[in-house]
Amino acid sequence: MQSIASLPGPRGIPLLGARQLAPETAHLRLEEWCERHGPIFRFDTGGRRWMAIGEMEAIAGVLRERPDVFARIWPAPLRPEAATALGPLWQEGQQWRRTRRLAIASLDADHLHRYFHATRVASGWLRRGLQERARDGGPLAIGEQLADFAVDACLALSFGFELRSLERSHGDLRALVQAASAALPGFPGAVVAARRPARASASALPPALGELQEALATLLADARRRASADSSPQDGTASFVSAMLAARGRQGDFEDGEILGTAAGLLLAGSQSTASAAAWALWLAARDHDIQARIAREASKALGDSPSPSDLSTVSRLRFCRAVVLEALRLKPATPILAVQPVVRTTIMDITLPPGTPVCLLLRYATTDGDIETVNVEQWLNDAQTPEGGPFLAFGSGARFCPGKTLALMLATTALAMIVRNFHVELDSETVIEHAGPLSMEPRGLMVRLREREASGRLR
Repeated sequence: MQSIASLPGPRGIPLLGARQLAPETAHLRLEEWCERHGPIFRFDTGGRRWMAIGEMEAIAGVLRERPDVFARIWPAPLRPEAATALGPLWQEGQQWRRTRRLAIASLDADHLHRYFHATRVASGWLRRGLQERARDGGPLAIGEQLADFAVDACLALSFGFELRSLERSHGDLRALVQAASAALPGFPGAVVAARRPARASASALPPALGELQEALATLLADARRRASADSSPQDGTASFVSAMLAARGRQGDFEDGEILGTAAGLLLAGSQSTASAAAWALWLAARDHDIQARIAREASKALGDSPSPSDLSTVSRLRFCRAVVLEALRLKPATPILAVQPVVRTTIMDITLPPGTPVCLLLRYATTDGDIETVNVEQWLNDAQTPEGGPFLAFGSGARFCPGKTLALMLATTALAMIVRNFHVELDSETVIEHAGPLSMEPRGLMVRLREREASGRLR
């Protein structure tokens, strides 16, 4: 057995450790070190010595052993009430096990068929907004438009809005979601760039998240009244929240706070990850005219005269569009690195790890084998839609595998197909910056120009 001290790694700076790490680009520097020092190395930062892993099999083993052997490291521990308000993504241990059942119940594939009308309407709002901007002819920050689409869709999907009601009020709700997203606790991964260990005191719920909780509590009450007033089984599961309310009796006596927190977590995490995936997929299409042309042909054939997918079966026929989204997630995953620590004594690749040892998993490096430049959409066009190189870690693995995978792929594929079906997309600038935000690797600075297409696919 070896110790972490025996591993290769970059030289630290006395008292400061690896000061080269910055929160927004820590994943890039760690990937450089992995290329230089090998798939397992050590680095010092924030007064702690870390072990970093970029080898697929070892990472997959760690992910499979969560949450019993490994737990995530947060920049600061959350108070129980804060974790409850944010849902299973921010929870650990027994609290996570309990609320995860709610998330899985609400994201059942059968429910997604019933929810799709909300996605179709949100897609229509996005198309109309893009048409106005295309006619202006100027550069467009497409990420902002996709973020609005994702919030609109996730709000309607989560709470079963009467859609005209959402259209009247969605501006205020969008603002609350955006403010809450900016105030989210730092996600595991950003902690590797901390200048000091995490605070021992637990973090309370930030005010912006509290304001969002109050607004969502009103929506939950409305959803409960609708569920009580309508005995139709189909209408009774017309939203994520109504599915959770239905699950309350079947799977446990869940409290309102747990239902509300799970819905808030799906809204915040789902909208950010969807917007990021769709933006990176559009970036791939705009960079490669062959990819964009192929998306346009497939979308035109699948959608016919419709400007966007009308149901989930149509989305399922957009195999190349989905493959582009998956390739974007492989190259630009929501979580390129993840910080974990063992909760019991264990070993990784013959390295002994006492409880509490910080470990950084280089998820993107392992998935791409360090090659983040080569685009290979074709590898996803097999029956299983799995990559050639092995496991796909964009949605995690093991017990903590993300239950929102199907939802995120559905929304991102819908947005990509709708945009390329109706517009030709050109990059206005190559100044796209990888930015590791609170929840996802965001394409900051992505500016595009749009030209409308006719129903035949010809440019206007």
